[in-house]
Amino acid sequence: MPCYEYQCECGVRFEKTTKADKRNDPQPCPACESPAKRVLSADVSHSFNVEVTGPGPQNTGASAVDHDVHRTVGKDATQKWETIDERKTHKKQVAAEAGRDLGDLSRTADGDYRVLAPGEREKLEGAVRHVAHINKLVQDHRKKKRELKT
Repeated sequence: MPCYEYQCECGVRFEKTTKADKRNDPQPCPACESPAKRVLSADVSHSFNVEVTGPGPQNTGASAVDHDVHRTVGKDATQKWETIDERKTHKKQVAAEAGRDLGDLSRTADGDYRVLAPGEREKLEGAVRHVAHINKLVQDHRKKKRELKT
């Protein structure tokens, strides 16, 4: 099942694995149990499940095409890293202007940042602890399954 991102009005942003036909249904917030709306992630990344056996993209044999591909890939990577650096700088600026540390900020649905209201950080930390606990339970369950197979 695919994983979708949701954001609650309390400021908690979380991911939930759900069926594709149920992706737009509000999901319960892990911190406050209120229905949270689905948001489109601003950070999308793709990876291939293929083991690369050679250096970089394979050559086509046509040097003009290969040069253009390498230049395009390099330009794309440079632009993405510049965007990441700009986002980090903006986040640090918002935190400095508010006199808060980076952990007191929450990303909004439009990709900007806001300072967490009093009590929101505790709820967020509680949600993070809850997710960590769930992950530990899943890991333990998988470990027991593997042990039963052997």
